[in-house]
Amino acid sequence: MANVTYQAFLPEVMPHVQGAPELQVINAIRDAAIEFFDRSWVDIHQSAPLALIANTQAYQLTSVDPNFAIAKVLYGVYNNMEIHPITRADAFRDYPLWLTQTGTRPCRFIGRGDYTVLLLPIPSVASVPVGNVNALFFYIAQKPTRAQTAGVPDWSFERYLEVISHGAISRMQMITGQPWSNGNAALAHKKLFDDGIAVARVESSKSFTRAALRNRAHGVARW
Repeated sequence: MANVTYQAFLPEVMPHVQGAPELQVINAIRDAAIEFFDRSWVDIHQSAPLALIANTQAYQLTSVDPNFAIAKVLYGVYNNMEIHPITRADAFRDYPLWLTQTGTRPCRFIGRGDYTVLLLPIPSVASVPVGNVNALFFYIAQKPTRAQTAGVPDWSFERYLEVISHGAISRMQMITGQPWSNGNAALAHKKLFDDGIAVARVESSKSFTRAALRNRAHGVARW
């Protein structure tokens, strides 16, 4: 997957913040891009398959690209069957023994802030994935890391250039006491940014097709 650097956004952003240092603008573009991917969940990938370990509940997930971090864990799959997320509160209500209960197939998971998932029930036997058989993997939404300079995936630049640019412009114009400061314009660009994220989130939820959305009771894991 090719990336487009943050500098590529400058022609779209600089006319709205004339006189601003280029490096500061690039930082605003980076922060807007991170927020966009964090909230829209448009960059979805399948994790590497994991082997179940007997009597082990916690499994560490990693992004598929070192330039990107995990934004959200959407759902899991084991032996071609979905594993739905659940909150701790709901787990204690619906599965009061979830901290110790074991079983042959995980059906729910809880997310932690360190991108570890806790399987419910705890696997009682080990399994090694062979193709999709005994394979445990998760679908994750990614976002750029703060340290990387590689930018954003090229397809997202083509699709969301204006949306991310609105976020960067808003961030810059909200800075007070500068020649490019403009509170009213900043609010207008912030609304366009938020609206664009909402549209992108729906597009992602529909897998970028015309498929109708369905309400899913299991929701999405939140870290």
